[in-house]
Amino acid sequence: YKNSAGAKSTGRTQYPMVAKHGLEESSVFFQNFQMGELLDISSLQGGRVFMDTLWFYGIVPGTEKLLMPPNCGAMFKYQVSGTVDTLFIDMVSLASVIDSKSLGSYGRLDEYLEAIEKWDKDTMAQLLTDGVKMLQHKLCKNELIYVPMGWVIVEKAAPDEVLNYGVRKSFMTKHTTSKTAYGLCRTLFAAAGRNIDRMNEIYLLME
Repeated sequence: YKNSAGAKSTGRTQYPMVAKHGLEESSVFFQNFQMGELLDISSLQGGRVFMDTLWFYGIVPGTEKLLMPPNCGAMFKYQVSGTVDTLFIDMVSLASVIDSKSLGSYGRLDEYLEAIEKWDKDTMAQLLTDGVKMLQHKLCKNELIYVPMGWVIVEKAAPDEVLNYGVRKSFMTKHTTSKTAYGLCRTLFAAAGRNIDRMNEIYLLME
């Protein structure tokens, strides 16, 4: 995977798993885990593909990246090999604190992500005190993590490991916190001038 175009340019790569190459076994594995009521988007164009697809991901050792999970959905990540230091940040509480403390006027997703990239330890400590929800975990081999909707993640792959890869399953959940988080993401994407027609369709299904 390190020789793929994505890995060479960004330090990361992913591709969909295919039948008879681990897809069936991995699908059964992820069915053993569920976080809340799943949102069925199979009625939307491409919705069934989103719900059924599993993704192989690979990270070049030492790569550090700030990520919004695909389609602003929730996801499970199962680490097959290697370790990844991971910081989870709840966008809803972050937006609330920034607004209430008048720490800036952020209307677009990229503005939030750029601000996060500039944080130092003192900034993080103050934001935690102010009420921003953050979690930290070292994702190790044979571990599974759950990332809720509306959380961004900062990942740093261990620099001294030959292989760092795993399997990801994305999905949408249907409850009040998911709707609030997805609504915020929709607003931030719209402010950035991105097409949110599909996000509007998904949001309506959360009613």
